[in-house]
Amino acid sequence: MEKKKLLFLFLMISVLCLFSCVSINNSELPQKKIFDFNYVYKAPINVEASGDLEITNYYRDDFDYVNIIGKTKPNIIIKINEDTFKANQNGYFKERINIQPKKSIIIRGLTENNIEIGRAKIEDYDAPNQPDGLDIVSVAENRIEIRWNENREEDLYGYNIYISTKDGGWQRVNRADEIITKTEYTISRLKTGTLYKIRVTAYDKLRNESQPSDEKTVTTLGEAANCCNH
Repeated sequence: MEKKKLLFLFLMISVLCLFSCVSINNSELPQKKIFDFNYVYKAPINVEASGDLEITNYYRDDFDYVNIIGKTKPNIIIKINEDTFKANQNGYFKERINIQPKKSIIIRGLTENNIEIGRAKIEDYDAPNQPDGLDIVSVAENRIEIRWNENREEDLYGYNIYISTKDGGWQRVNRADEIITKTEYTISRLKTGTLYKIRVTAYDKLRNESQPSDEKTVTTLGEAANCCNH
């Protein structure tokens, strides 16, 4: 009987020791979601929204489609101009439409009974300001490094770089899918000993493009390719 009591006591001490020695890592426990009661929806610039419909972002992509991202109630019908879509079970939607520049975009949230629960309007007609401060940083035989001042528009999306030779027209340097967001760029694969003119433009989310910056003229180092032909 005494042995049983001692065995029971030993087991109790072992269990208490186990619980006291194990530390619980709070980061591994499921975290309680905290709802932000101070959240106030702020529409992006150039967007007016009302009711149970929020537009969180919009932009024109490389294929010239306008992408519209937003949130409403679950499974609501989304009408964007003449096109019809549907929000997912969480109320989110990301849709793309084919629309010409300088056209208003109307987004409506509708129930199955065609009752409107929210509406938004995107009007983005104005191009960014003309970039300024264009400067030549360095020149080599086959490349030119440039920089310029940053534009401050809220809906600024990127910059385009244009170059021209003495006998040619203006050509964009960066590809259509190359979005330049920094205010410096290296133009490469140029001809030696050649005079180039350079300018920069800025564009917004709907690809409204600014007037070009002031031009800079520079000649790459080395001899022109046809300088010594006889």
